[in-house]
Amino acid sequence: MRWLLFVWCVLPHALPAVHAQDPPPFRLPAEVRCRAGEIVLIVAATEAASVRWKCFDPLVSLLDGKALADPKSVALVARKPGTFTVWAWTAIDNRPSDLVGVRLIVVDGPEPAPPEDDLKRDLLAAWHADAGTPEGKRLCRRLLVELYRQAVPLAADAEIETAGRLLKILREAGAGLAKESLVGVRERLARQLRTVLPVDPDTRLDDAARKLAAASFERFALILEELP
Repeated sequence: MRWLLFVWCVLPHALPAVHAQDPPPFRLPAEVRCRAGEIVLIVAATEAASVRWKCFDPLVSLLDGKALADPKSVALVARKPGTFTVWAWTAIDNRPSDLVGVRLIVVDGPEPAPPEDDLKRDLLAAWHADAGTPEGKRLCRRLLVELYRQAVPLAADAEIETAGRLLKILREAGAGLAKESLVGVRERLARQLRTVLPVDPDTRLDDAARKLAAASFERFALILEELP
């Protein structure tokens, strides 16, 4: 009995110590504000390849990064005003991150404009830098506005089932534009579009993806119209 007691007391101290690894760094904005029905994109700051997202309130719909260009992002829309929490987590080398929450504040009415719109700023700079006569640039801008306005209902067309099909239609519609017109503006819009549509062209467009695409096309047209 004394031997058994000795083994029971000594063995735990003889075992090597196991130290828990620190979770990988993972950061999100503490708070995001938007209007009801407005599509918002949230991107996580992490070295992980992808991030998982969840909101337990049925009033908030999510389109996670698996269907977006950035697998660390999520597009979401809240159908009614309120305060919600969007949860996210990830893992690196089998080390799970902490569960991180983003406070989503949804209002019914206009929100203050953001301090800076990166896309609008970049398009304005490209507009001034692009070569061409003022008349030629304004003509190309008008055609681009029409293209994106026509693309809004296309995003909701059920016969256009995949991201690749929608992108192909847009490319064909823009084929008539002169290649040398507003090159910088068009390249910046194309880069922005790659963050909106799924990377895999065979990805089927669900409701959230269609709403995000339609809202982005309308935004492109509005910004183009405001260029000088």
